[in-house]
Amino acid sequence: MQRQPSKPLVRAPALCFGAALAVASLAQADVLSLPYNVSLLKEAFAETVNTDSGPAALNGPAGQTPFWVDMVNAEANDQGGDGIYVAVLDTGLLAPWPFFFAHANIRADWGKGFTHDIYWDPVLNDLVAGPLIERSFITDPFLGSGHGTHVTSTLVGYRFSTATADFLVRGVAPKVTIIPVLVLDAWEVPTPYGPVRLSGGFDDMISTGIRYVADLATTHRIKIVINMSLGGPEPTAEIEDAINYALERGVIVVASAGNNGVYGMGWPGAYPQVISAAAGGWTQQWVPVPPPNTLVAQQRHREAEHQGSLGQ
Repeated sequence: MQRQPSKPLVRAPALCFGAALAVASLAQADVLSLPYNVSLLKEAFAETVNTDSGPAALNGPAGQTPFWVDMVNAEANDQGGDGIYVAVLDTGLLAPWPFFFAHANIRADWGKGFTHDIYWDPVLNDLVAGPLIERSFITDPFLGSGHGTHVTSTLVGYRFSTATADFLVRGVAPKVTIIPVLVLDAWEVPTPYGPVRLSGGFDDMISTGIRYVADLATTHRIKIVINMSLGGPEPTAEIEDAINYALERGVIVVASAGNNGVYGMGWPGAYPQVISAAAGGWTQQWVPVPPPNTLVAQQRHREAEHQGSLGQ
């Protein structure tokens, strides 16, 4: 897979197709992940919702507090986030976002997306990405992930509606103003070997989104927090330069620590100048058994202690 004119597009060997055989084998995968992405477990296709019902009641049934709000002690602060902007750099928002967020402050006029056209080049016999282009922040209705909508709902809350219930679920900072910025996209590309689906983003999509938000902060003299619930396998100068550009303009940058637990953090969350956020819970909640490397390390530590005691 290449970027015009012939520069390799990505570093990950599994995505540098470069040959018809590779594309033919990878075409069987559900979704191929680009260098930066959200958890593929959350890459379910976006679905439409029924938006015909009337207004919903605030704070859910009997004022119940969602556990994620309670964990950060935000339930007592109805003005949480007032005067603060949060730029959600993610997969954008689903088309029916006004239904979910009618109660919230969404700066749709500042919303924007950054992406590439990806197509099959018969001369190179490979997938090629064209130049970086701007698009809307609306998630692709058939291929896109609702992850950006999910992240926004965690921040400001959302409307929950079924045949038997209709209410608003509280967010951790209900008064923040959301700036939706799409930096992760989804594609289905026809090839001679069948359609190939891809999702995620490239360095320039992420970095351009960061710089766009930083310029908003400067132009409008507002306080902005960038939220990136996404991650990649390694650091890149392009994204780190964009992060530093934002920090110099007073923007706070928050990113996911990743989904790998004790195996290490992803990027850009691993940069020291970035505030990284991990899942909350009790000790070892997400590790049912110690990973193999940990078991080996513990055994070697015990053996070293035993040898040390024998030598005393």
